[in-house]
Amino acid sequence: MKNQNLKINKKPEREAGITLVALVITVVVMLILAGVAIAAVVDGEGLFSKTRQAAETYENAADKEGYMLENLMGQIDHYIKEEEETPIEETIEVGDYVNYDAGEWTAEDLALITASEGNPPLHSTVNDAETGNQTKPDRREQFGGFEIGDSRNENSTPYDTDYEADYSGWRVWDIDESTGEITLISAGHPETYYHRIGHSEESINILRNRDCSMYENQYAKSGSAHILTGQEAVEWYNRQFNTNYTLIDNNYSDSTFYHETFTRAEPISVLENGSYYWLASPDGTTCLYYVNPISHYVSTTADYARGVRVLVSLESDVQVKEGAATEGVTTWDIVGN
Repeated sequence: MKNQNLKINKKPEREAGITLVALVITVVVMLILAGVAIAAVVDGEGLFSKTRQAAETYENAADKEGYMLENLMGQIDHYIKEEEETPIEETIEVGDYVNYDAGEWTAEDLALITASEGNPPLHSTVNDAETGNQTKPDRREQFGGFEIGDSRNENSTPYDTDYEADYSGWRVWDIDESTGEITLISAGHPETYYHRIGHSEESINILRNRDCSMYENQYAKSGSAHILTGQEAVEWYNRQFNTNYTLIDNNYSDSTFYHETFTRAEPISVLENGSYYWLASPDGTTCLYYVNPISHYVSTTADYARGVRVLVSLESDVQVKEGAATEGVTTWDIVGN
C-alpha cells in the first residue's frame, strides 16, 4: 500500500515540469518571431522603407503630372493669346482709338519746347519750369495750356470754352498700305499755341520745327512725333475721300479743302474734333492754316491761341488686343502697355 501511494503522489509532479518547459519554449519562440518581425519592419529594405519609397514615388509622379499640366495650360494660354494678339496693321482701321500712353508733362518737356528751333517761349506771365503752371498762352509764339503732371493724352486749356475738343487720347490717323506703318493722332489737342498775323516766316515755322519727342514711348518710332501739317491733312483727306484738293505752303494759297457738308461719321471725325486747331503749315509769310470746326474748312488769317495736334508713328511689331469701345468706336489695347 505504501508503494502504491508513492507512485500516485509522483505523477502530478512530472506533468507540471513538462508544462513549464513548454511554456518557456513557447515564449522563446515568440520572442524570436517578434524579433524577426521587428527587424523586417525597421530594416533598410523593410516595410517602413518600402512605404516611404512608395510615398516618394507618388509625390514625384504628382509633381511631374502638375508640371505637365502647367506646361499644357501655358501652351493653351499662348495659343489663345496668339489668337487675341495680332499685328496692329492687320486689325485696326482709320478712326479707331488706341490706348497709347504718352505719359505726363515734366520740367524736361518744357526745356525741350523752349530749346526748339526759334526758341519759342512758354506762357510769359508764368513760364515757371519748376511748377510748370503753363496756363493758356496769350502772346505770340507761346505754347501752354497744361501743367507739369498733366497727362499728355488729354486736352489742354482751351482758348474758348465754347469750342473745347470733343475727344481725347489717341486715334488711328493713317495706315501705310505699302509698309503697314500705323500713325496715331492726338484725338483732342494736348497743348495750345498762340499765333498772330504779321509774324515773320521764321516764327511761322516754329510749329513745323517743334521738338515733340516727349510724346514718344517705347512703342513709337524714334523721331516720328510732330505737329500735324496742312499738307499732311490735305493728303490724308484726298486718300480717304478720293478728292484732289491742294494746299500750297508759303505762297498765299487760297486753296482750301474739307468744306463739304457732312455728318461726323467715321473717319471724318478724325480730322474734326469739335475745336479749332493750328496746322504746322504757313499760308504765305504771315499766316498759318487752321481747321475751322464750324464752317468745315481749312482757313488762315487769325490771331488766337488754338490747339495743335500731334502725330506719332508706331513700331511695326506692336501687338494689340481689342478693348472696350470709346464713343462707340473700336478701341485697341497695346499688349504690354
